[in-house]
Amino acid sequence: GLDMAFSALAAMQLDGFQVPRALLRSISRAIRSNVAVVDVGLRLLQNSDDGEDNPVTIHTVNAVISACAERGDVQRSQRAFHEITRHGLKPNDDTFSFMIEALGKHVRQQKHILADQGRHDHGDWFPQMLESVDTILLDMDAH
Repeated sequence: GLDMAFSALAAMQLDGFQVPRALLRSISRAIRSNVAVVDVGLRLLQNSDDGEDNPVTIHTVNAVISACAERGDVQRSQRAFHEITRHGLKPNDDTFSFMIEALGKHVRQQKHILADQGRHDHGDWFPQMLESVDTILLDMDAH
């Protein structure tokens, strides 16, 4: 399952291989359609300790963030992002690209929802979205 995919990503990194973005996307495509599976990925990240058999790497976190991004799920992508600092990892270009993608897809989804309701305002989600953008940009600047 997903734990085996995470272990494979961790082994690749440990062996010095550069994990290609296409591989991260293939994993995220496999899990994105089912939010329960995305939640399994989040739990794997959250429940892993920092011992020797820890499968949490920047690539495993990025695979989960990518799945969340493809869903436009900002909240879950931020929860996964939090695991980066908790595990002492450093975000990379893929991390920030996926986080920004999550925001962009979420904005499009919200605009469609409002348009379907005949509304042309920004709704209640806009201030939260600006706060998320600010947080991501600050994190990018810090790394």
